[in-house]
Amino acid sequence: WNEVQQMINGTPVYMYQDCSVLSEGDTDHWLRTNWIYRGEAASRIYVELKFTVRDCKSFKGEVVTCKETFNLYYMESEQDVGIQFRRPLFIKLNTVAADRSFTSRDIESGAMQLNTEVCPIGKLSRRGFYLAFQNSGACVAMVSVRVYYKTCPEAVRGLARFPETLAGSEGLTEVPGVCVEYAAEEVGSPPRMHCSTDGEWLVPMGRCLCAVGFEEVDGSCVACQRGFYRHSLETKRCLKCPPNSLSNESGATSCSCNAGFYRAPSEGQNIACTRPPSAPRNVSFSLIGTQLSLWWQPPSDHGGRKDLTYTVFCQRCHFLSCEPCEAGVVFSPSASGLTKPAVDVDGLEAYTNYTFAVEAHNGVSGMGPAPQRTAPALWVAVGHAAPVTVSQFILTQRDDSSLSVSWLAPRQRSRTSVEYEVMFFEKGEEARYTVKHLLEPNVTLTDLQPDTAYLLRVRSITPLGPGPYSPEQEFRTLPPDTGALSGGVIVSIIFGVLLFIGLLLGLLIFQRKQAHRRQARPDYNTSGFDREKVWLKPYVDLQPYDDPSRGVLEFTKELDVSCVTMENVIGEGEFGEVYRGSLRLPGKERIVVAIKTLKPTYSDSQWWNFLREATIMGQFNHPNIVRLEGVVTKRRPMMIITEYMENGALDTFLR
Repeated sequence: WNEVQQMINGTPVYMYQDCSVLSEGDTDHWLRTNWIYRGEAASRIYVELKFTVRDCKSFKGEVVTCKETFNLYYMESEQDVGIQFRRPLFIKLNTVAADRSFTSRDIESGAMQLNTEVCPIGKLSRRGFYLAFQNSGACVAMVSVRVYYKTCPEAVRGLARFPETLAGSEGLTEVPGVCVEYAAEEVGSPPRMHCSTDGEWLVPMGRCLCAVGFEEVDGSCVACQRGFYRHSLETKRCLKCPPNSLSNESGATSCSCNAGFYRAPSEGQNIACTRPPSAPRNVSFSLIGTQLSLWWQPPSDHGGRKDLTYTVFCQRCHFLSCEPCEAGVVFSPSASGLTKPAVDVDGLEAYTNYTFAVEAHNGVSGMGPAPQRTAPALWVAVGHAAPVTVSQFILTQRDDSSLSVSWLAPRQRSRTSVEYEVMFFEKGEEARYTVKHLLEPNVTLTDLQPDTAYLLRVRSITPLGPGPYSPEQEFRTLPPDTGALSGGVIVSIIFGVLLFIGLLLGLLIFQRKQAHRRQARPDYNTSGFDREKVWLKPYVDLQPYDDPSRGVLEFTKELDVSCVTMENVIGEGEFGEVYRGSLRLPGKERIVVAIKTLKPTYSDSQWWNFLREATIMGQFNHPNIVRLEGVVTKRRPMMIITEYMENGALDTFLR
């Protein structure tokens, strides 16, 4: 191998050349590099060779040996061994062949074709190494030798920075990334990439996300500009502030509402700010007796919201002082939470002055320091009470020549006078009727025919005039008294005699058993048996009562209907619908109850059986018997309130 200078493509180039094709001597020629320090570099390196090889066919004359290839060797060592050359220690790496060879004509023209060959060397472990080139009969020139290793360059992917990383000798090398400024790892997915043996980044995994208040721009996190915000990691870009809000600084995570505008607690940062509504307009009313209807127009400004509701306030005024209305004033459908601009008011007191005020509300009402805007108060002066329809007739007493009937008086909380007009006649003799005027809600009709049906109509009369007649109610006088005992009395007597006989027999049997036990067991103490008593409770039926409604009250408790709340229908009974509801007595906890109702179109027999069922239940007090909580007989519909059995009917449950 000789160091020569030669023109290649018009450029003088130094090279090592060996061309022993015409030589008859030793043709095994070696060329070795200096010691190449590897240090901490990668264990996999690459050798790039640029060389020329002459075409064997271009030689003139006799050629002893000619090849167009040479061999590349390497040897690892911990230090420089100087000029020592130990051929056995070198390991063959590759046989290098030329893709293009040159001829003598190329030499004369100076147009040489360079060949390039890259040979990898893997898994180096020592501090340095040597390269060696063996030529055994080729005409070859080594123009350059470049030794290098590969790295994956520093890169930013998915807002994560990956450092320059040495390529491994085999497989992929996992490299963790570091999030760029103002970015953080996605939860459960840290950024990673893999460096290949060729120095390329492959298989990106995980990512970083810009912190709230920042957005991704060209691989970095940039703060949101004024007037923009980013409040969630799920939002990729900064968003413009919603209407009526503003962010005064860059990097905002929210936009503050402008003065006078608010967000409801349940609304997010992406919702526009709104304000309370203005006052309702043009509140009007109509009054018929003590029944009032209010209506108004919606506010001119809804505050930018759709959840508009209304609240009506009522005050009862006397001279110059006003106080909230009593609980007896009823608003329909409600006094608050109204979605329509109208409400009906009932239960007002006659000859009394009232004021009504209407407020509009929405989701942000009450959030600001300003007071709620209310429509101007409406002054209402109530006069006479209007007459109402009379209902709920009760037969209080009867015999063969008279009927005593009462009815529920209209609820009057004022000094308005109410009178009544009663029309009655024999059934089928409507043309021959009699009219009575009364001051109290009851009447006794005398000089009637025995065992005869009579029809009654009643209407109330106030200073505003008479009301409508009630539906006809039929009542029958008793048959004439013949001196014989009635069936109910006879049944009661027989039942009492049988009960007395049963008590005597039971007492005799009990005494005999006690005497027998005392004779058979003389050592036992029997004093305890002397103190024991057998209590039998007789059943009382409604049959002997002329007025069953009064008999019921001896065994049941009349409940205030305001303590009873009917919730939903759970079935259909013999007398009407059955409800699930609640009962809350004063000073006691609320309990769940079942409510049996008597349908409005009941007959006399249904009314009697309904009261009889309540009387039967009221005479029981046992943990295995459904408990009667009470009854409502003075209001309609009539109710029987019992313990609520959550599993329903026993036979259905067992099946």
